[in-house]
Amino acid sequence: MDDILKDLIKPLLTKIIEYIDKNEYWYAYGITIFILLSFIVIGFLLSWFINRRKIKKEIDKIHIETKEKKLY
Repeated sequence: MDDILKDLIKPLLTKIIEYIDKNEYWYAYGITIFILLSFIVIGFLLSWFINRRKIKKEIDKIHIETKEKKLY
């Protein structure tokens, strides 16, 4: 986890600070928005995938229960 933070986040933060030092606020703003949107999209996709798997398991359980009831 520490390697990920050092390899990915530290260079982005230093780049944002460099843009702020050069008075190029729009670049810093764009990079910040891109990072935030990336995390939001990744979180949304992960939650969608997990919920999809849960729903599929529930549907399979219902199918098995209905088949058992039909046998009796």
